[in-house]
Amino acid sequence: MASFRATGWDPLLIIAQIIALQAVFYLLISVLLLIALTLTGSDFILDAIFDDTAIRTDTAFGWTLALVWLVNNLVTIPAVVLLIQRARLVLDFVVTLHGIHILLVWSHTGHFPTKLAWWVLQVVDAIVITLGGEWACMRYEMEPILLGGAKKQQQQQQQQQQQQQGSSSDEGPLELEDEDQQQQQEMDAETWVHIKKRKTSDPVPKSNRKRDDDEPAPLTRVMGQAKNVLFQATNKQKYEQIPMKDVHNEPSSSSSSPATRH
Repeated sequence: MASFRATGWDPLLIIAQIIALQAVFYLLISVLLLIALTLTGSDFILDAIFDDTAIRTDTAFGWTLALVWLVNNLVTIPAVVLLIQRARLVLDFVVTLHGIHILLVWSHTGHFPTKLAWWVLQVVDAIVITLGGEWACMRYEMEPILLGGAKKQQQQQQQQQQQQQGSSSDEGPLELEDEDQQQQQEMDAETWVHIKKRKTSDPVPKSNRKRDDDEPAPLTRVMGQAKNVLFQATNKQKYEQIPMKDVHNEPSSSSSSPATRH
């Protein structure tokens, strides 16, 4: 894309733009006329471009030239955007383009162009190029301007995306393994959350909980309680129930012994 200089008035740049636009305009019309005339079986001559009498409405050759000129207008719009790039300058350059073309036609034919069809075609050409060029230049001016750093970052991002796409195409099985690992981690996380919810929802405090291995079975617990009761009952009978004969015999024996001695 052409770049503008800092100063508002630059004659060298303006002259270069006029010459470039005029050259591109004639190059495009020459290529289109060469294709059209070759398809119709006619020879390519300069009168098809620089002769006002060639544009006629009563011959097929005249209508062919008019159609080629209209197509050339549409093809010239990108060249206007490329070389001018300012919507407010499009009209000046288009008028200059057709003014130079009138002078070249005058110099080639030797008389000032007077054909009505030719003038109508030139006016239509100027209107189409001006409107299309201004619209395209406005769209170009509204695009965001990227600085040097932003352009580099954008290029780096594009390169990274391309590398990632290339690596993804080469490492298909690795991606499947990564997906399996992610699914396993998600399942582990879900089970951990479920266990944590069960722990938090338990109403029994932690201090009163006992492990299932330490708690005795119900039958063992009942048998232990019965054993304790029997043990206490037997000890009570052994130490609290003393035979009365033993108690009465001891003092009698002690009292009889001194009597015999006397």
